[in-house]
Amino acid sequence: MYTITLNQMAFHSHIGVYPAEKEVGQDITIDLALEIAAEPIADDLKTTVSYGDIYAKIREHVEQARVDLIETLAQELLTLTLQSDARILAATITIRKFGLPIDGVIDHAAVTLTHQQPGGAK
Repeated sequence: MYTITLNQMAFHSHIGVYPAEKEVGQDITIDLALEIAAEPIADDLKTTVSYGDIYAKIREHVEQARVDLIETLAQELLTLTLQSDARILAATITIRKFGLPIDGVIDHAAVTLTHQQPGGAK
């Protein structure tokens, strides 16, 4: 078992509770760590999980998402990721949302979720 990480994936999203957040959008970054049950063999991509494919799925989903909460987006992305390859035993995602509609000084809000496949390693 090993871990693949995708860090600081940057997107412009249209998620949020307020209509302006969905219309104008805001920047988010995503970190994703995947626990993989595979043994890469002979430099063959088929023997591992393609992080390029995972990135493409994340990007497509974020570009289409219009949810209110980053928690919801995180849950959707974890489900999408875990369903994409049976060799992914567990995944942890952190989403940071910038440009918050808060009257104060704040860099970003973040949420981190972890999910494990049923029967996966603990």
